[in-house]
Amino acid sequence: TIRRKWALRLYNYLGEELKKIEKLGIKPKIRIIAHSHGGNVAQNLAVINDVLNKTNYKNKSATAKESFSEVTKLIDSMPSKSTAAHRKDKKQDYKPTVNDLVVDELVMFGTPLQDETIHCLDSKMFNRIYSIYSDQDIFQGIDFITTKTRSSKQRLNKINNKNTTFVQARVMVDKNFNSPGKALVSWWKKMLLGRIFESQSKDPTHKDLWFLAWNPDFCQLSFPLNPLPLVTITPLILDALDQAKCSDTDINLKFSKTNLEIDVSKHDDSRLVFRKHMPINVINKIKTKVKPWKPSNLTHEETFKKMYAQL
Repeated sequence: TIRRKWALRLYNYLGEELKKIEKLGIKPKIRIIAHSHGGNVAQNLAVINDVLNKTNYKNKSATAKESFSEVTKLIDSMPSKSTAAHRKDKKQDYKPTVNDLVVDELVMFGTPLQDETIHCLDSKMFNRIYSIYSDQDIFQGIDFITTKTRSSKQRLNKINNKNTTFVQARVMVDKNFNSPGKALVSWWKKMLLGRIFESQSKDPTHKDLWFLAWNPDFCQLSFPLNPLPLVTITPLILDALDQAKCSDTDINLKFSKTNLEIDVSKHDDSRLVFRKHMPINVINKIKTKVKPWKPSNLTHEETFKKMYAQL
């Protein structure tokens, strides 16, 4: 319920900003970049849009219909925009005044895919959706508290062939494949314990996808971008995925003294589809610039609180 309420606030905020910018004669591009359940908040924008446009949910799943019903109740309980304007806080808590919001790109890092919002991945409200995940992210798939199913998903086993807007990409670091073809993953690595104890992995954790690794708590010490999170190179990743033109992919980040190489292949297939380079000195310059911003009092307890708040 709280995610739906925050989605309503985001919907109204985006609508307000869009009107301001369009008055200047500018047609903006809306890109939302989200981490963890922030991606589910963003997906709920599609349900709000469907309720406002009275979209037919007859052929949707029972979970999707329930989500539609709950959002309908939420919107009906909201005051008008003029009434909400007199509040000191929660000024975005009102019945939406726009119903034609379009998000050009939704980029999700480590977002748990749940039955409550999974139907939103087909929404026409989003021109493009990217779901970026890592095998070393143990938090993404274990959330069974905020969903009615036993757990959340990291990836979809099947993608609707008609849906060309959704792209899911597993991020790996410095993986070497001995032979072309299927890059089979052992049953041990697919298990939760296998990921926890895979000490040789450099793949990013849930924290490394989004947070600066100012201390070693809950992060991958050998992640080459450290202390920078993966989201730092979002433009590079999206460009590589768009060039590869695959909906279910693996991204292998290879670091050398001179370059960061991004290799894109189909999921569990080592055959290269697209390759992109970036000078490593660009990454090093960014690392140097963020060093002065390192907090002096980030304790283990504070780090845990910040991580827990994202779950």
